[in-house]
Amino acid sequence: MTPARPLTRQEAALPLPESRRMSILELRAGTCRWPIGHPGSESFCYCGADTGHLAATYCPTHKALAFVPKPTLKPAALCLRRPA
Repeated sequence: MTPARPLTRQEAALPLPESRRMSILELRAGTCRWPIGHPGSESFCYCGADTGHLAATYCPTHKALAFVPKPTLKPAALCLRRPA
């Protein structure tokens, strides 16, 4: 399985069709805790979409935004400089 590519800022700003827009009091195990909006505004909420696992914090879309895969490291031999 190939890792998901990071979303662009434009993709991340789009509304999610599966988002339920829940208040913090409505969140339960298995609901996405990704904040939407500014915490001080009346419209502030959490995504609330299904995470697919009770212990997961974010839905698959927000997980792709939150967790960036580690870059592939070059073998040490390729990083050594040649003598001048």
